[in-house]
Amino acid sequence: MLAASFANSKEQINCYRMKEKAKLGIMSPKPAIERRDPYSSVLSLSAALSEAKRARSSGRIMIKDRGLCHFVRIHDGAIFDVALDNKTDALAHTEKNSIKSKAVKLFNLPRPYVTWTQDASSKAMQQRIDPVSVVLNGVIARRDLFEPRSLAERIPVQSLKIDAARIEQLQRFPFSKEELRLLESLHVSTPIPMILWKRGLEPRHAGALLVALNVLGLWQDTWTPGLLPRIKSAVAIMLRAKRGVDDFELLGIDSNHNSKELERTFRQLCLELHPDRLRGMSNDEATLAKDAFHTVTGAYERIKKRSRRTRSIRRTDNKAQLAKVTLVKARADRWQDLLRKAELATASGDNKRARALALKALGRTPSPDKKNRLIELLDSKS
Repeated sequence: MLAASFANSKEQINCYRMKEKAKLGIMSPKPAIERRDPYSSVLSLSAALSEAKRARSSGRIMIKDRGLCHFVRIHDGAIFDVALDNKTDALAHTEKNSIKSKAVKLFNLPRPYVTWTQDASSKAMQQRIDPVSVVLNGVIARRDLFEPRSLAERIPVQSLKIDAARIEQLQRFPFSKEELRLLESLHVSTPIPMILWKRGLEPRHAGALLVALNVLGLWQDTWTPGLLPRIKSAVAIMLRAKRGVDDFELLGIDSNHNSKELERTFRQLCLELHPDRLRGMSNDEATLAKDAFHTVTGAYERIKKRSRRTRSIRRTDNKAQLAKVTLVKARADRWQDLLRKAELATASGDNKRARALALKALGRTPSPDKKNRLIELLDSKS
């Protein structure tokens, strides 16, 4: 009885404490929730399909969304079956359509969770669909996601270029005439804003095309496949650090900078990269920003340390000009320096100075072969 009454009273006390904390607004904060990336729905599925094609893998891709599971079965890098969950209304009307149509419809899922399972024993059916065409059609069909201004800020390169050989390879896919005209115009390096706004296609359509080709690895040498970072500055900083640039170029400032420019640049980078401002990002993006933040901080501290060592004395009066001296202890001349000066003095006819220098050099323990030469200079007649 006593134990039961004590437990009840303890529970009542805890409930009272929780109510008081709620009134005061000091309840424990909710865990940080990752901010939804509008491009994640197409990047995750298209990356899985393109990687299976690139590695010629066999297995299945499971796509979970709102409690429903869909499957894409792959053999030797080609799609041979798509199984849709028949409980979903959004995809129910595609059950009787072709395998390619059902695979493309999977890109309409709002937030899919994609997992890959290796299965080398899977047997392909007669129909085989190239994942490349599915990725192209699926991503371009979601052009409503690709707002051109935000997309231009997230592409981690300044310009893009396609080789002529790759353009010929792309012509076998079902591109429209406008899309092919855009690709053919990229035989020279073209800035990203010009591709999105000034190349004939609607900007969202052009942005979806660029992302689809990136996922397929078209610009693998310049733009990592599937990389569309929300923190573009972090990617740029880590690429500079990988190239081994100096601290000034790492921060994006000139070596002849002033202190105000350094402080302004460092403060701006901290606002973008500080871990406390990235609690809603994914783990990969937060890790990338954290590494870039530590890299920037290290470069800033090294620049400040060097500036403190080389800071000059600044005065306004004339007497202060005398204070601009080098505070380094004078190093005593070595016997080699004294021998050289003595020979120069002899050549100029100043034998008195030559003898004085030779005598001073003999006191610095010269080497035996040069000792005789110093004695000759010491015995020289005035």
